[in-house]
Amino acid sequence: MVSVVVPVVLLVSVVFIFLCGLALQMLWQLALVTILTRRSPKKIIAHSSDALLTAFATSSSMATMPVTLLVAKQQNVSEEISRFVLPLATTINLAGTAMYEAVSALFFCQVLGFDLSIPAQIGVFITAILAGMGATGIPEGGLVTMVMVLRSVNVPASAIGLLLPFDRILDRFRTMTNVFGDICCAMTVDHFQKASKRVN
Repeated sequence: MVSVVVPVVLLVSVVFIFLCGLALQMLWQLALVTILTRRSPKKIIAHSSDALLTAFATSSSMATMPVTLLVAKQQNVSEEISRFVLPLATTINLAGTAMYEAVSALFFCQVLGFDLSIPAQIGVFITAILAGMGATGIPEGGLVTMVMVLRSVNVPASAIGLLLPFDRILDRFRTMTNVFGDICCAMTVDHFQKASKRVN
């Protein structure tokens, strides 16, 4: 059982840094899709807004999938691509969840006084990515797989309680990031498929 008093300022700082990380994740995905498809980023965001709002409201990538399919159609993604890519991406593309697990594990290590080497930190990120792929697209599904990440650095699972008060709201932003990544993935695959057809 972890019994550590963590200053509120430190907790708020971790939450703020994590939210900035999610924003950067969405920005580079938006930049990539904008460059590849030559579409207006404003239009991409405007068309994606319904899925993002649904993701925020439900905290579930799975529950958001019907709306995500409609958004893909608005983005001119072929039905063949969207029906294959989006369910697959919803299952394995949980970048927001993976980031949360990695950041949380490193935060717990600092709070508990565990000194992690660079290879150990890299190991945390690799484990978090694999655990993120195993997380379900349901509300707070990442908490289950976080135990695996914490065990990789010998942090007791009870440490999760330190961030638990913030997890519900953070889960909403994680889900938004995951869903936006799914949309960007579908648009990217659709772009390359159409490009290959033009070449052939």
